[in-house]
Amino acid sequence: MGAECGICKGRLGPIHYEEPSDYKHPLSFVIDEIKPVSRYKEYGYDSKEAACDDWENLQPAHYCCNLAKSNKVLTIS
Repeated sequence: MGAECGICKGRLGPIHYEEPSDYKHPLSFVIDEIKPVSRYKEYGYDSKEAACDDWENLQPAHYCCNLAKSNKVLTIS
């Protein structure tokens, strides 16, 4: 895929797509929900599945960035 991290914008370096996604590989690839699935009602989704299935709500991310973001929504300033 080769995309940059949607959270840090690649400041930590490229995503390591070939590594398993876990704490041992902090720059490995995960899919981040921009609007957290755990807060689906707050963002107008009918269900958690609807939030997960919305392609506009998904972005590639480093494992460590996604972990730090948790269920927050980042704002661009």
